[in-house]
Amino acid sequence: MNTPLQILTLAIVIACTPLASMAAWTAAPIDPIPTAATESLKAQLEELAQLEAEQQQLLRTLRERIALLSPSPPPSEANSSETRKRRDIRAEVVNKLLEIERRVNERAEVRTLSASNITPWTPLRDYFLRQTRRIEAYGTEHFPNDGKRKFYGQVILLFTLQADGRIAQIQVLDASTEFLSQHAVRILRELEPFEPFPPDIRRETDQIVFGVPFTYSKDERPEALSVQPLPKTE
Repeated sequence: MNTPLQILTLAIVIACTPLASMAAWTAAPIDPIPTAATESLKAQLEELAQLEAEQQQLLRTLRERIALLSPSPPPSEANSSETRKRRDIRAEVVNKLLEIERRVNERAEVRTLSASNITPWTPLRDYFLRQTRRIEAYGTEHFPNDGKRKFYGQVILLFTLQADGRIAQIQVLDASTEFLSQHAVRILRELEPFEPFPPDIRRETDQIVFGVPFTYSKDERPEALSVQPLPKTE
């Protein structure tokens, strides 16, 4: 490999050499990069791509797990040991997810954060709660029915919002029936666009992933949609 001094010397020689004398130089072959070095670089790039794919898969798994842990327990079980254990597990998963997201976002072209009612960052948590309250109000007004009877059950969704409030993706994780699944997706589409990201959130992320349970039930408000993540933990 040429040193900087050798390269500079060669440049001076070229500049002082008549064009006729350079004709023979241009035909000289350029030394190729050694095959071993090329293969090594290729292997490193493939390994990096594999690691990034594994990180993305882990992110998807953690987001799904948080969403599946979100539905509120019956009032009679609100303070049970099982409910407390479930809440602790969810908080632990949220913290792990945030740690991985921070690392991935440092080099990601599209930055993504997950939101829930126990998200430590207040602006993101408040944004999440505003959107879920809007979903709940609209879903209660448009309770699922087929014109003859109402349908009860639960749907758990993951959906991704872009900075302008548009939905980038919806994923159904679990549903009591296909009818409720389609109805919940339709509710989200009818509410689109959601509130655009506030400036402080927009500076930190390009997308937000929501994991929410839609529970269609009879409660103190007859036939209401309940979007109720677990209570916030201090």
